[in-house]
Amino acid sequence: RSSDLSNYQNKYNVQNCDLLGLPDLCTECSQVRARQAAYFTHLAELGVRGFRVDAAKHMEARHLHRLMNEAAPGHSVFWYQEVYAPRSGQAVTTPMYTPRAPLEYFDYARHVAKNFIPQGKLKYFHSFGEKWGLISRNRAVVFLDNHDTQRGEALLSHKGSRIYELASVFMLAHPYGFPKIMSSRS
Repeated sequence: RSSDLSNYQNKYNVQNCDLLGLPDLCTECSQVRARQAAYFTHLAELGVRGFRVDAAKHMEARHLHRLMNEAAPGHSVFWYQEVYAPRSGQAVTTPMYTPRAPLEYFDYARHVAKNFIPQGKLKYFHSFGEKWGLISRNRAVVFLDNHDTQRGEALLSHKGSRIYELASVFMLAHPYGFPKIMSSRS
């Protein structure tokens, strides 16, 4: 399990090889999962009410979902998962993860940007959401930019302040997903 990730078209490679040289945890191993569950339970007992699972696509969905079921019993915790899938044809897809917890939904930002930036397209937002082919609103954590995209692919960011502010108001007011606001300016 010590080889580096090299092929996003191979599910085994994506989920069992080291991402960017980071060590891989054996999420299917009961003793590892028990230790993780104990840690999340401790955090929930301290008052933490939400967990973002970074790089969730690099864990097999059934192992991650089993951890979520075992962690923080008796506590109401909001879980959401980062499953970044920038293009089709990858072996690990977002539908593998949506049944258990919402996703940090990258497609939301792309759809908002391509219809917010050009003039005259705001009138089409009356049907924005599932009718546009987006995932179910209760399975999406939505954002315009995040710590990964703000330095590269984000079409809307704090650098285009007025249109970004307007798009942020839309995101907060429109009843689609769980909105997340970026607070850094790097």
